[in-house]
Amino acid sequence: MQRQVLEIRRRTVARDDDELLQAMDNLAYTLLRKGSYAEAEKLQREVLEAERSAHGEDYPLTLREMENLSLTLEGEGKYAEDEKLLRHALELHLRVFGPHHPRTLGVMRNLANVLLDENHYADAEKMYRQILDVRRSVSGPEHPSIIDALGLLGVTLAYQKRFPEAEKLFQQAITLAAKQPGQVLLPMTWYNFACAASVAGHRGEALAYLRQAINRGYGTAEQIASDGDLKSLRKDPRFAMLIEQARKRDATTQPH
Repeated sequence: MQRQVLEIRRRTVARDDDELLQAMDNLAYTLLRKGSYAEAEKLQREVLEAERSAHGEDYPLTLREMENLSLTLEGEGKYAEDEKLLRHALELHLRVFGPHHPRTLGVMRNLANVLLDENHYADAEKMYRQILDVRRSVSGPEHPSIIDALGLLGVTLAYQKRFPEAEKLFQQAITLAAKQPGQVLLPMTWYNFACAASVAGHRGEALAYLRQAINRGYGTAEQIASDGDLKSLRKDPRFAMLIEQARKRDATTQPH
């Protein structure tokens, strides 16, 4: 139905109509969530070109569509293409919003994630440290955004065989997460700690941290089972038991 409505609109309104572009973007998001990356990418590129043509590259919706396309490219594993797009997007965000704006920091985070996917660990580390420094200076040392930055930097250090440094960062992150109202960021923090320990080859610790995350409700069983950062655990029967625990939890929390 969503596709049919969109096709009717595309035949009856101008290519740069804002409502049409929003409908196309919504459909692309739906396709992305279903794993239909190629179709999502095609729609997002159409939207991006229309926004560029109508409003220019500095237009907020053009910049937003670059970010949306980046997520699809990452999902497709097109890391080199994604990196190129994000570097250009970062230049634009720095010019439009400045270095301290949340949207600029979001693009920096996405770029650092892609650099990590490409195994460019030193470059990713440098960018994560920049994000952490800006967040501390702008929001203070105990802001929730610090927790995410510490975790991402910690995983990057683990990939560089610097796990003792990563451990110190995660200890800080866990302390901060425990202070947040409702401790809502604590499950994610334990999960990232598990990923770092797994990457570093500390399987016993990784399993213990993963248990903490699952007990607190983090993630779905399928997401955890397929996470590349946890691949060192997959042959361990204790990992299989944790996945089964997560599956049982998923079954009880899914709407009927």
